[in-house]
Amino acid sequence: MSSAEEWANTSDEVCAAALAGLPSCWAARLRALFGETGAREGLLRLLDHHNDEALRKLLPPRTPFDSLGRWRSALQGKSPAAIEERLKRLGVAVWLREHPLYPLALQDDPEPPLVLFSRGEADALQRRRVAIVGTRRCTAYGRNIAKKLGADLTDAGIGVVSGLAIGIDGAAHDGVLAAGGHPIGVVGSGLDVVYPRRHTSLWNRTASEGLLLSEAALGMSPEPWRFPERNRIIAGLSEALIVVESGEAGGSQITVDAAIARGVDVMAVPGPVGSASSAGTNKLLVEGVFPVLGAAEVLALLGMNTAKQRAEPLRLFEPLSAEATQVLAVLDFVPTPTERIVAEAGLTTGRVMCALEELAAARQAKGGGGWWSRVA
Repeated sequence: MSSAEEWANTSDEVCAAALAGLPSCWAARLRALFGETGAREGLLRLLDHHNDEALRKLLPPRTPFDSLGRWRSALQGKSPAAIEERLKRLGVAVWLREHPLYPLALQDDPEPPLVLFSRGEADALQRRRVAIVGTRRCTAYGRNIAKKLGADLTDAGIGVVSGLAIGIDGAAHDGVLAAGGHPIGVVGSGLDVVYPRRHTSLWNRTASEGLLLSEAALGMSPEPWRFPERNRIIAGLSEALIVVESGEAGGSQITVDAAIARGVDVMAVPGPVGSASSAGTNKLLVEGVFPVLGAAEVLALLGMNTAKQRAEPLRLFEPLSAEATQVLAVLDFVPTPTERIVAEAGLTTGRVMCALEELAAARQAKGGGGWWSRVA
């Protein structure tokens, strides 16, 4: 069991890692624990129960009354030496705000992360950056556009920030890596806790060829509250935020709000009217954000020489997937019930619904109320 004396002789970075690893200790709570004196003094203050009354006055409203006791018990079960050894073994650096590699873009943020854990090449931050975000439930249309934008912006020398989520985020970073770029992934778990698991390869490539960042200490799971907090960092690191596909609510819209609060320009890719996956992006366009058809619009917004660096315009509708082609073959111009389409296509209901959404996005099918038909 660790003692106050052990922590008193520990670096601020290790103390910050210990505090960031406390359960349910999100940014506002962590800020109260750090106080004005920093990580080490904040940790020592927490270890002494005589400070509880003063600390409770600093903590945000609705912080559970027993939090300080639980956090104190958690700290007493941690070993400073073990934390330091694990960080070194996994190649994870700890950046406090005074660290020379701490991103300048976040220094004056309204809610700057008090500690960032990094793995990879910090040089990935030494270029102009935009973020690409969108829905996890993207269509083939959105996935192809995100990948192409990632590649074309990389070719133009622009760094791409995203959240490594399934869907648009992952597709954008696939495009960056395909173009030989250095993606910046901001994640919502410890840098040793890959989430989502299916992105293990993308996660590892981002760490080896780009940069992974997180506010979460090693070992911390991807709890739901971490993602809205993660999204503010994505926005804060970027000169512009590009939303490729998004519903009217969800993580992308939280990132949009964070960008607007920080004066970051928001851009959106138009999608088919009536597509649920583009409802949010189309609404943003109606509200006046900058439209994106390809990398050229992004470069123009950044004031770059688009005549020299213009990327090939995106095709609005990419070739259909094999399953969408299979479903299209059984559709008629007369509305057909979904159950019959499933039976005739020979695919699972889930795969048929994904294919129908892709066909709707490509304006080759339309549906509603359980009935679908081809579009002439």
